[in-house]
Amino acid sequence: MRLFQSACYLGVLSLGLAASALAEIYKTVDAQGRVVYTDVPSGKRLESVDLPHINETPATEIQPLPAREEAAAPVAFTVQLQAPVSGSTLLPGDRNLSVVAVTEPALGGGYVAELWLDGKPYGAPQEQAVFTVADISRGQHSVSVVVLDPAGNLVGQSPIATVNVIRPVAR
Repeated sequence: MRLFQSACYLGVLSLGLAASALAEIYKTVDAQGRVVYTDVPSGKRLESVDLPHINETPATEIQPLPAREEAAAPVAFTVQLQAPVSGSTLLPGDRNLSVVAVTEPALGGGYVAELWLDGKPYGAPQEQAVFTVADISRGQHSVSVVVLDPAGNLVGQSPIATVNVIRPVAR
């Protein structure tokens, strides 16, 4: 019985809400001459307003998203240093260190080579794997060449070569 009473109450409530949604709109002008729109009739100068229907724009048909193209599989590069040979020495007369690497496959399509000197990037990435380090300081240095994809991700790296640089010491 209680369920029946609740259902009746909800029915009466929903009819009341539907009726209020269809209520009339009135236009009045107050004592200061301001126009007021309301659903409660009040005031001396009262006029009923017929409003146009709103929200009658037809729904936009939703198109399915185009199928995604499969991302190309990442290219793995093999990188080998041709120069310098690991363990080589740069003598006092040699001011610059030349680094040459060979990649398989060849660079292109946005893939670039970057020189790493002592564990840090040295210079800007470039499309050829040939680098020059000008006036390299004395001591032992590690050299490697890495290949970066167009997004800047590492996709290949050469073995690290160690180079000893000898410079004259002023006494």
